[in-house]
Amino acid sequence: MTTKVHAVTDGLGNPLRFLLSSGNRNDICVAQALLEPFDLNGKQAHSGG
Repeated sequence: MTTKVHAVTDGLGNPLRFLLSSGNRNDICVAQALLEPFDLNGKQAHSGG
C-alpha cells in the first residue's frame, strides 16, 4: 500500500496546504478538496512593471 502527498505551494515553493490520499486513488479526485480554500478567480500572475 502506498500514499500520495498532494500539495499547493506559493511562488517560492513554501507549502500552503497538503492532503494525503491512497496511492491507487486518481489525483483528480483530490484536486477540488485541495484547491477549495483558494480564490482561483483572482489575478494569478504578475503583470510585470
